[in-house]
Amino acid sequence: LKQVHPNGVTISATAMESINALLLDVEQRMTAKAIELVRLNKKATLGARHVQASMHLLFPPELARMAMSEGTKAVTKFNKTK
Repeated sequence: LKQVHPNGVTISATAMESINALLLDVEQRMTAKAIELVRLNKKATLGARHVQASMHLLFPPELARMAMSEGTKAVTKFNKTK
C-alpha cells in the first residue's frame, strides 16, 4: 500500500484480515489446480508451467495476463538478488 499511496493512506486491521483471507483462498485454489494439472500430466514435480496454467484456468484473461507479468517480474528480481 505504501508503494502505491506513499502519502499516508492506511488500512484498518479488519480490512487487512479480509484481504489476507482473500489472498489465502486464491493461493489455495491455484495450488489445488496446479497439483491437479501435475497429476493429469503424470509428473512428479510441480513446475512453473503448471502454476501458469492454473492461473489461466482460474482467472479471467486480462487478470491472468497481469498476474503472469507480475509473477515473472518477481521471479526475475528474486533471481537477481541471489
